[in-house]
Amino acid sequence: MSNQLLNPWLVTGCVLTISLTTASLAIARYVPPRDQKPPGEYSRTGGGRGCPEDKIPLTILAPKKHIGETTSRYPTFAWFVSNSYEVDFRIFEFDANNQPSKPIGKPVLLPNSSGVNKYSLPENQQGLTVGQKYLWQAAIKCQQGYLVERAEFKVVEMPASLSKKLSMTEDAAKKADLYAEAGLWYNA
Repeated sequence: MSNQLLNPWLVTGCVLTISLTTASLAIARYVPPRDQKPPGEYSRTGGGRGCPEDKIPLTILAPKKHIGETTSRYPTFAWFVSNSYEVDFRIFEFDANNQPSKPIGKPVLLPNSSGVNKYSLPENQQGLTVGQKYLWQAAIKCQQGYLVERAEFKVVEMPASLSKKLSMTEDAAKKADLYAEAGLWYNA
């Protein structure tokens, strides 16, 4: 009987170990772009005192020490919520004075389940502009107010060398590695 109990535990342990190792390898391959500057004050967490009922209520999955990059005019954004919060998602375009003043589209209210969630800009709307810097934010409402997480990102041209490498593989994991090695956080 103990052999029957051991097998599910052994399988679960192996799967968990492989999953964590694979995730670490993917993260380890990300190389921030060489010419990066740190983000401005806009990328800091804002809002009230947070959500005291949760230790980690909201975490956006984005670079915090530099400005993330993407070649997509319709990027995908991801975040973690510890409970089923409705997320208020917004994007702002930086103006000539380096202020995130122009909202892109309307705020989107997204029902989320606990865990990692994502949102892609709809392709039936106007895409983002190559060469432009943006700010994205996710906010949740807690008992004591809103908790807001933000990150800056920039839409850049696809490097010709990367485009060539991408055309040589169909493997999604390999493509993600190539994007990560090229410093394209939101493509990886």
